[in-house]
Amino acid sequence: MLVAAAPALLVALTAHVAGFGSSHVLGGETGRYLFTLALAWAALLTVAGILSIALRTRGLGVSPRAAAATLAEALPGRGGIGSLTASLAAGGYAFYLVLEALEGHGLQGSRLSLGIILPLAAAIAAVVRLSLTWIAGAGLSLSELAGRAARAAEPWFRPAPIPVRVARPVERSGRRRGRAPPQRA
Repeated sequence: MLVAAAPALLVALTAHVAGFGSSHVLGGETGRYLFTLALAWAALLTVAGILSIALRTRGLGVSPRAAAATLAEALPGRGGIGSLTASLAAGGYAFYLVLEALEGHGLQGSRLSLGIILPLAAAIAAVVRLSLTWIAGAGLSLSELAGRAARAAEPWFRPAPIPVRVARPVERSGRRRGRAPPQRA
């Protein structure tokens, strides 16, 4: 649900704008911060998805469709469009009601918003599903780029052979040679 919270918040904010126009922003004074939070959260999830695919595949020739299916497993209902739409609609409606209650408006316009939230949730779910393929492709491209860079830099990072001089065995005759410390009694 942590992954679906950002799109659900976008559903609530968009439904409020569709229902009431720009007369006031959902969340009152903090409404613009909520929108920024939802967009930043979605951007962070996108970057996390790209890095996740890049680190998982390591240039192993995974198809973008298989990588997108891996990302879809993190979504509610494994990313199925119906279950994702239901999840976004329920989360968006919950966000909507809580933020309206915090504004002091109660359940004003809740019936109107319910008719708007479901189509918006379906549209945003479709965008999320389409973006999974793009995110997976970006992750695979990053993985391939990192593999090429590692192969190109490999000759520079090979350890050079270190010549080792083999010492002769030391005789234990009691004689001191060279700069050895004095013997102690």
